[in-house]
Amino acid sequence: MSIFPLSRPRKQRKKKVHPGLFQAGDPHTTDSTTPSEFCSCVLHQAFEHTDISKAKGSSQIFGKQEDALLTINKEALKERIQPVNLLQDKSFLPEDPILLTEVKEMSCETEVLRCTLTRVPDTEELLKKIKIPLGFIFYPFQNSTSTLVTDQTLPQCLACHTYINPWVTFADHHSWKCSSCMKLNMSAPELLHTFQGSIQDSSTLTGMKHVAVDFPAHPDSVDKTPQTIKYLFVFDVSQNAIRTGYLKIICPILLETLNILSENSQAQIGFITFDSTVHFYDLESSHFRPLNLAKTDTKACGEEKLLVNLLEYKAIVGQFLEELPIFFEDTTDTLCALGPALLAAQKLLSPTGGRLSVFLSQRPNTGCGALHMPGRSCCKTAASGLQRPCVTSDFYKDLALECCLQQITVDLFLLSRQFSNLNSLYFLSRFTNGSLYYYPAFHSVRSQELCEKIQKEFHLYLSRSVGAEAVLRVSCTKGLIIENCLGNCVQQSPGVFCLPTVTPDTQFALQMSISKCLLTSSSLVFQSCLLYTSCKGERRVRVLTWCLPTAKTPSEVYAGAEVEAIVGILCYTAVDMSVKHSMANAKENLVNTVTGILSAYRLATSNQHANSLLIPRGLQHLPLYTLSLLKQLFYHTEPDQSCDERMFIMYSLKTLPLSSALKVLKPDLYRIDPFLSEDFVSPAENQLPFVRLHLSATSFCEQGVFFMNCGSVFYIWVGRLSKLSFLKNTSGASNVASFPLSKHSEVNSVASKVLFKFVESLRTGKSVFPVCYIIRSDRSSSSAFDHHLVEDRSESSLSYVEWLQLLYQKVYK
Repeated sequence: MSIFPLSRPRKQRKKKVHPGLFQAGDPHTTDSTTPSEFCSCVLHQAFEHTDISKAKGSSQIFGKQEDALLTINKEALKERIQPVNLLQDKSFLPEDPILLTEVKEMSCETEVLRCTLTRVPDTEELLKKIKIPLGFIFYPFQNSTSTLVTDQTLPQCLACHTYINPWVTFADHHSWKCSSCMKLNMSAPELLHTFQGSIQDSSTLTGMKHVAVDFPAHPDSVDKTPQTIKYLFVFDVSQNAIRTGYLKIICPILLETLNILSENSQAQIGFITFDSTVHFYDLESSHFRPLNLAKTDTKACGEEKLLVNLLEYKAIVGQFLEELPIFFEDTTDTLCALGPALLAAQKLLSPTGGRLSVFLSQRPNTGCGALHMPGRSCCKTAASGLQRPCVTSDFYKDLALECCLQQITVDLFLLSRQFSNLNSLYFLSRFTNGSLYYYPAFHSVRSQELCEKIQKEFHLYLSRSVGAEAVLRVSCTKGLIIENCLGNCVQQSPGVFCLPTVTPDTQFALQMSISKCLLTSSSLVFQSCLLYTSCKGERRVRVLTWCLPTAKTPSEVYAGAEVEAIVGILCYTAVDMSVKHSMANAKENLVNTVTGILSAYRLATSNQHANSLLIPRGLQHLPLYTLSLLKQLFYHTEPDQSCDERMFIMYSLKTLPLSSALKVLKPDLYRIDPFLSEDFVSPAENQLPFVRLHLSATSFCEQGVFFMNCGSVFYIWVGRLSKLSFLKNTSGASNVASFPLSKHSEVNSVASKVLFKFVESLRTGKSVFPVCYIIRSDRSSSSAFDHHLVEDRSESSLSYVEWLQLLYQKVYK
């Protein structure tokens, strides 16, 4: 059966439908034709008249690879543009996104760089017509399997500084044309030996047929000698912090990873602790134990002794970490002087920059940077989505901007049981490209799940690869304009961003616009260039290049729309707008964006049918993602949720890898008990026959056991009438009442081992360690778990059906 069942023979047509022009009154629109069938037919007609392979234009900058790139998988595109009536077809279970084979082969991996439109409109008018935001999401320091690490320095365009890549063309033996600005550049002498009497395109050159390349920086591009890597740890030792017992967890992990941190023989390390006073530690004072100096002035302590060579003083540092957890066991100091401690740390690191790791257990309440408790009405109003999160002081924002200019990154670990004013502290990581970790109500004994989480995440934090003193430059084909940067960084100039440190999890989102005249060619190039200092003290450059075809008609653009990247851009925009302006503005902008996309598609297809809300199949999941985003950001009114938790949710949606953020918005729900009972047979690796279910209470039953993957957290929901064979095989429990609630324990059975292996496979490669919680239906359900059932109605939010009806009213108003 054809994907387009109503496509008629050409002889039955009374008038011609031009490519990209959808008109009402077509003879196909009979009363018996459904809206989806009508639009499907019209889009098919437009697609038949569009031959992209003949629309290459006169430009030849992409050489021989242009023909291959523009070869379209028409069947895949037809599937993506097939209209779906959202009011009738609610089968929105996840599907793998369709990406052109040529784009996959000739560009960076989708885990490294993604675009909301894999077929970019070639004019400003077309982009405005479809209403879909154009943006790139990329990870400039991601460890890609396709990255070529070489010792050969690549040449770059003298006009726009774009590095040579597979899409440049050699005009002759001595010059090549830039794929961004189209300017001619003289070939470097080291490239000429690759020619053998004939002009070749760059895809045949060693090191230039790769879209991801890491190589040493040219000496002329390095403005200073790489600085010594410095690690400075700032620990809260107030009474509240000591009671949590976090130092007994953190110090052994830091001790284990000293060998990793000392791989650079020049690396330096130092420690600061604080309560009502700032404590410094002279690690050179003795070969037996460090000297505790309780002072507030670093000069009085001797600044040169507070940061020592880690390799040389590893033994003393190790002894210090062993003794630190008991230094303040009997403290009665309840005050928290975070501000003075950060100023002292900034002074120590300001000459060369470094990595500042801060542990905090309560709201700063003394000294500079003390934060007062906002009124209860402020938090309540912010939670309802009427104003932005309460920021009671600009001290930490101003300090973060200074640290960024001094190449200092601030990573914050918050272990607070009570309100800490994360709305104000958030800027420490926001403007220094740092990380934020949050462990609410952490206790080393009473919260075993969080204890395991902080152990895993802190170990990964210390052991992952890091680039220092980084500068990111983005270049793209002439006509594309960077409109807004949504990353945790400071923009130095258009397309240039300052990053004190960069990790594989560092991500950027760029909103793009199109000038009035975008392209004369049929493809565009986007390039990310990162200059950084490696862990070995070497200045290197990592270049990622992405090439995409352009589109001339709405049908081509819709065929290349990638819903996951679109949702990512909407997430980042909503969070930034909430912080900068107000939650009400962010909420309104989000609803208007989705309504605009639906309205634009309706106009493009000339759909006037009642009771239909059409969208291309490739964007079918967009309304549900949007509803979930609205619930996550603006409908959190549960009394047990603090302002800090709301702020951390917003931060997570912006900084988590896109795949994990999407799981937060739309988790995967499976029923697992039918496959892990008495007749269970161990399947092949990664072949568990779990089927995704709808995120609704109707998917659950008391006889079943269900697993929910929410990206940063897992849930196992156990029905009160679950099979005893499942309970025994997976946990050794004899009944539901004895099924473990705190932590699932592995038993010696095939089913239990497979379940554990399945959970661990979901954790592998994640920057955030997801805790697995057990929920029994015979107990009161967790509000956090219920909140992920995004298709259901709650006291403060709409159901998915009600949300579609609201969108229908806005589209047809």
